Amino acid sequence: AEYVQYCHNQGIEVWALVSNLENDAVDSSDVLNHTSKRTNMVNQLIASAIQYNFDGINLDFEALSGEVGDAYIQFIRELSIKCENNDLVLSIDNYVPSSYTAFYNRKEQAVFAISQLDVRDMHDSYIKPQESGMRYSTYWAELTDENGFGLRFESNNSFVFNANHYNVAQCAKAAHAEDLKEYDTTVVHLDGFMMGAGSNACGPVPDAEHRMPKVKEYSNNFTVKPVGSKNV
Repeated sequence: AEYVQYCHNQGIEVWALVSNLENDAVDSSDVLNHTSKRTNMVNQLIASAIQYNFDGINLDFEALSGEVGDAYIQFIRELSIKCENNDLVLSIDNYVPSSYTAFYNRKEQAVFAISQLDVRDMHDSYIKPQESGMRYSTYWAELTDENGFGLRFESNNSFVFNANHYNVAQCAKAAHAEDLKEYDTTVVHLDGFMMGAGSNACGPVPDAEHRMPKVKEYSNNFTVKPVGSKNV
């Protein structure tokens, strides 16, 4: 509790890590698949967060089986409600998107929690590098270093967010994946619209329903502010 208070005095938020990797004796599937056990876990997590005055909970459940996917999402729903009622932020660590992790259901997660990824994991690797990793229907995003210091981007209107360790010109110039080198910088994109899946880069133009709407004029307002310390 003293450490948490010290961090708060420095303007630093403290989130509790909740992981299923610390105790091999606990069967994650069994806990998630039983309502009473999920409820007990949620109540204990919230009680501990209140006791130690945490600002949020960071969920990191790994190596789950596809059969427990629905129960995992239900756990997130139940935990998110208790977090919101107690002014706690709920964030979730996710794998790089792939077919075998689809049951983590990131789209449904986004309704109840925030998603946390390393910038490198936002990049989808193709033989011929191309823009990828956009996050749609975004209203806020934070970009921080390993110590939690960085920038927060906010808007009252939804936008498309993306971040990479290379810029668009470098991506376009690279002929193969191995030609795209990371740089010691982070490039942030805040866009109003993006072309739908397909983009005519390696196939036909997307169907009309998936194309970017024709907008003669678009405007948006963003707030950019530091996070991690009151003194930044």
